[in-house]
Amino acid sequence: MTKIDALKCWIKYKVFRKQRKPEGIQEFWQKAENDSWLKYSVGQEKSIFLANLMEKLPLRKNGKILELGCNIGRNLSYLQTIGCTNLFGVELNKEAVKQSKKFYPNLKAKITNSTIEDFARNGFGRYGLIFTMAVLEHIPKESEWIFQSMATHAKYIITIEDEKSINKICFPRNYKKIFENLGMKQIYETHCNGVHPTLTKNFTARIFQK
Repeated sequence: MTKIDALKCWIKYKVFRKQRKPEGIQEFWQKAENDSWLKYSVGQEKSIFLANLMEKLPLRKNGKILELGCNIGRNLSYLQTIGCTNLFGVELNKEAVKQSKKFYPNLKAKITNSTIEDFARNGFGRYGLIFTMAVLEHIPKESEWIFQSMATHAKYIITIEDEKSINKICFPRNYKKIFENLGMKQIYETHCNGVHPTLTKNFTARIFQK
């Protein structure tokens, strides 16, 4: 990357961070198109990838697991099939929560229709694991306090996030730096190339422990 390209990226980053407020990001995801549910449901490779990451942790099958931004619940449904029994999700799109019952009628996870911000304000509770997949990358600057809530209420955190893209709904961050500054320790890191077409070269998976 040339110095000019780097400067353009820096300007773009500053502009988007200033323009995009939590309410705008939330409104975008609340208006997700109906055909996105089917597209999301067929990404089981990503759920398998997540489960393989979890195998690196001493998690009990009945331990509390929370997914922030769970969409229709594909990841939670897959974790249930491999024996996880204490599953929770947060999803701001009301229709996605409704569709979860259609796509995964046997899913026993408790999914809360809420923004992550409101969920955190009302009290996260404590979890053995909190994980995200392409969710934290959409958190605007004003909502970065959420990371502290995650670090406070989880023994382990898994992030599978685009850490490099810059656009109106995606903000690049180094989650290793963020969560280690919040008192957690990164114990594993890997790129996501080859897992699924939607997990581009910009995605990095990280595991943190308290």
